[in-house]
Amino acid sequence: MAEDLRLGAPGVYSAPRGDIPAPLAPVRLDIAGFAGVCFRGPVNIPTTVPSWSDFQRIFGSLASAQGACPGFLPRAVQSFFAQGGSEAVVVRVAPVDPDPPEPTVPAQPAQVESTVPPGTAFCHLSPPDSTTPVLTLTAANEGSWGNQLEVRLSFDAGQSFDCRLVTGRGEQQLLVIPAGVALASGTLLSVRVPGGANVGALHWAEPDTVIDDKTGIGIAAAILATPLTDLPAGSRLAATEITATLTVLDHDPAFGREERLPRLGLHPAHPRWIATVLQRESELVRLHAPLPGPVLPPDGRLAGLSSRGAPTGGMDRWEAITIRSFFDDPSVDSDPLDQHCHRGVNALSRADDVGILAVPDITWSWAVDAPPPGPPPRRWLPRAVQSCAPGTAPPAEPVPPPAAHLDPREPGQLAELARRQQRLVAIAEVRKRFVVGLDAPLGLGIAGLLSWRAEFDSSFAAAYHPWLRVSSPADRGQTVLVPPSAFAAGILATRERRRGLIWGPANELAAGAVTSSDPSAAANADRLHLSAINTFVPERDGLRLTGARTLSADPAYRQLSIRRFMTMLALSIERECSWVVFESNNITLRLALHNNLTNFLTGLFRQGAFAGASERDSFFVHCDEVLNSTSSLAGGFLLAEVGVAPAAPLEYLVLRVAQDSGGLLEVEEKRG
Repeated sequence: MAEDLRLGAPGVYSAPRGDIPAPLAPVRLDIAGFAGVCFRGPVNIPTTVPSWSDFQRIFGSLASAQGACPGFLPRAVQSFFAQGGSEAVVVRVAPVDPDPPEPTVPAQPAQVESTVPPGTAFCHLSPPDSTTPVLTLTAANEGSWGNQLEVRLSFDAGQSFDCRLVTGRGEQQLLVIPAGVALASGTLLSVRVPGGANVGALHWAEPDTVIDDKTGIGIAAAILATPLTDLPAGSRLAATEITATLTVLDHDPAFGREERLPRLGLHPAHPRWIATVLQRESELVRLHAPLPGPVLPPDGRLAGLSSRGAPTGGMDRWEAITIRSFFDDPSVDSDPLDQHCHRGVNALSRADDVGILAVPDITWSWAVDAPPPGPPPRRWLPRAVQSCAPGTAPPAEPVPPPAAHLDPREPGQLAELARRQQRLVAIAEVRKRFVVGLDAPLGLGIAGLLSWRAEFDSSFAAAYHPWLRVSSPADRGQTVLVPPSAFAAGILATRERRRGLIWGPANELAAGAVTSSDPSAAANADRLHLSAINTFVPERDGLRLTGARTLSADPAYRQLSIRRFMTMLALSIERECSWVVFESNNITLRLALHNNLTNFLTGLFRQGAFAGASERDSFFVHCDEVLNSTSSLAGGFLLAEVGVAPAAPLEYLVLRVAQDSGGLLEVEEKRG
C-alpha cells in the first residue's frame, strides 16, 4: 500500500485502506451517436469524432466535386458541434452487398475489378518502364472520393555503414557491422564494393551475432540470405539500408490532405512490414490482396512505383442504399452477446459511450424508388378570400422533402416513416442507455403531427419540431434544411455537461439556425407541448427550444431530464459496483455497498439533484438482512434497494397580480 502514497514534506501520512471501494462516479451521457449517409468513411463501424473538422477528415464534408451530399448526416453533425457538443460517435451506412470473391494471390490485373468491394476505387503501382503491377491498392472504403487519390511508393536509402564480409556456420556469409548500427529483421541492404559501381546489389539481411576470434566477445553482424559471389572473406564493403515511403495525396476540394507512411519494411519479417502498416496506420488506402512475399525495388537504382492515371471504380451508390442499410435483418434482441456483425443503427447502439441517438437520414428513400408525390397542397389565401375560424393560425406552406427522402405528405410514406422510427425506439428500449431523438415529419399540419405523435409511447424517445434552416455558403447563401434532433442533441449535451443531468435541456437558442420549415410553429406551440412534441419557437434573437419532454405516457418519466437522470443512476451503479463480484457475501460487504451507494447519492443531493429538503426526504438505500435472507445468500445473491426522488424541472411560472380595495398591488408567484 505504501506505493500508492504520494509523499511530500516530511510528516505522518495515513496509508490508504485497500479494502475500501473507490467512490462511484456518474456515467457520462453527453456523447451523441449519429447514423446516416455521407461521402466517405468506415462503414458500419462506430467511430469517435471529437470535432467537426475530424468529421470532415474521416467522413467527408457537405459537398464534393460531384455536388452536395444528399444525406442529412454531415449537416446534422455540424449543427451538433455548433451547439457546443464535445464528442460524437458516427456510423456511416452504405449499400448491403454480398461479399466479393476472395482475390487470388498474387492478384492479376484482369481479376482485380471483380474482387474489389463494389463502389471502391483501386489503382495499380508499377515501375516507370513497365506496366506490370507490383502492388494493387484500393481506397480505404467505397465512394467516388477514392478516384481523387494519387499514390506513390518511393524507395529510400537510409543509414549507410562500412562492413566486413566473414564466413559463419555452415558457410553462411555475414557482414560484421559497426557498433551502434541497429538492423531489424527483414532488412533490405544495398551492398557494394567501395570505389566500385555506384549501384549496389540488393540482399535481404537478418541481425545476428558472431564471436570475435581474438577477443571471444560477440559482435553485431547481419546474415545475408543470398551469398556474395566472387568476394573472399575479409572483403571490405559499403552497405545502405533500403526502406520505402508511401505517399498518398487526397485531392478532395473540401478537405485535401497528404498522408506519408515512412520507413516501411519490404519483407514480412520487418517490424514495419508495408502490409501491416497500411492496415494499421493509413486512413486512405488498403492493400487489395495479401502480398505473396517480399517487395523488391525494380533494380538497384531504386526507381519508385506510381499509379498510371487516377484510380478508378469509386462510386457513390446512393440508389443502392435502402432501409436494410440502417437496420439488421433480425430483431433487435437476437444477438445479446454481440457475436455477429451489425449494420447502421444496430451497430451504433452497441457503442458503450452513446447517450443520445439521432438518425438524420431515417427518411432516406432514393428518388427512383420513391412513389410519385400526390397533387400539390391547396395554397393558403388571404383572410379576405378564404374564411378562417377564429383563433386558428393559417396553415403552414408545406415544405417538400428533398428528392432522396420519404414524403410524409403521402399516407403510405408517412406510415413507413413511423415504422422506421418505431424501430429506433425499440432499439432504445432494449439498450436502456440512450434517448433517441425523433424528427417530426416535414410538411404536416398540426392535425397530422398530433396523429403521428400518437404512434409512440416511450421514455427513451423525444420528438422535435420543426426542421430548421441554416445558411449554406456552398449554395450561394441559400438556406438548407437540417433535422431538429441534431440541434436538440447538441443543446442536450452542452447543457448537461455545463449544468448537470437534472437541468432540463431546453430554453436554449439553436445556434446557426436562421428560420424553420413551419411558420406556424409558434402559434401551435401550446398544443404541441401538451402532446410532448418539443418545439423550436422563433423569437427576436433566434429559434428557441421550448420543451424537454419524452414521449412516455407515464407521468413519472414525462420529463427528459428525469429519464436521463435515472438512466445515469442505473448505469453508474451497474458499472461502478462490479467490484462486489466474488467478494465474501457477508455483513461487511453489505455495509461497504450501502456506504458506497449512500455517499454517491449524498453527492448528488448536494448538487441539487433531488426534490427533498433533506437526504432522508430525497433518497434511501436498503441493503440489510431483510432483503438478503438466508436463502438469498445461499443462492449467491446480494440485493440492494435504492429509491430516489429526482427534482423535476420547472415548466410553468404563473404570476397572479391582485389589487385590493386600498390600492395595494400584490404579485403572487406560482410554480408548476
